[in-house]
Amino acid sequence: MNEDWTHDRDLDAWIAKHVMGLKSVGYYRRKSWNTSEWERCNKGDTSPADAGENDPKVCASLYYLNRSENPNSACAVPCYSADMNHAYSMVNKMRSKGYLYNMTSLFRGTYTWVVVIQGTSTPFNSFYSKCAHVTNKSLPYALCQATKIAREKSIHHSVALENGTNNE
Repeated sequence: MNEDWTHDRDLDAWIAKHVMGLKSVGYYRRKSWNTSEWERCNKGDTSPADAGENDPKVCASLYYLNRSENPNSACAVPCYSADMNHAYSMVNKMRSKGYLYNMTSLFRGTYTWVVVIQGTSTPFNSFYSKCAHVTNKSLPYALCQATKIAREKSIHHSVALENGTNNE
């Protein structure tokens, strides 16, 4: 994969759900300016739903609902694909599951990052093959793309082992 995107909120949502384990990830807007309640909506909808013609309108944002702290609390999904601190928290989460990351910077007129991830090894999943290879000018974006590929392959591989359809 060789794209030069530097930020992708759909990718951030995927990482939040499938890697970081955040619940109720999606696009939300306030129900009303007079309440702190949130409602799920489509990307690009404006907030709140009952805004009048002269009321300020704010585009829906990517949130996850943090019900443990406050039943009406919506927290912004971190920008894993653009912010290195958030991307690195994702890498640490994956490393804790046994994934191995190799990040290399190459100079080809401009600096380009190559991210290679090797899979996990557990009693249920025994593959150590290269499961992701991504090249991009943005390291956080490359890390997120490679992580998504590696997790999707790992999930597919685990399901195949459980179903007895593994072709290794």
